[in-house]
Amino acid sequence: MADDLMKKARNRRVAPSQEHEVVLTQKIVNDAIACNAQLARILQVTFEDFAADIKDPDSLMNLKIQSQAVWGFLEQRWL
Repeated sequence: MADDLMKKARNRRVAPSQEHEVVLTQKIVNDAIACNAQLARILQVTFEDFAADIKDPDSLMNLKIQSQAVWGFLEQRWL
């Protein structure tokens, strides 16, 4: 879907003064897609391990580390 939107955006005629806005918008979309993919990978592992973490208090530290990884990734992308 994002690829279709990018193709449509490229095919539209854009005034030279607006080209930087199109490039910036495409970068934001690409970053959002990459972030969603990364979060999906991290959260899948987190939820799979969550039940085990609740039963084993010693492994709660692993969940904390994974949560910090999510926030670190988000901070690098947008903050």
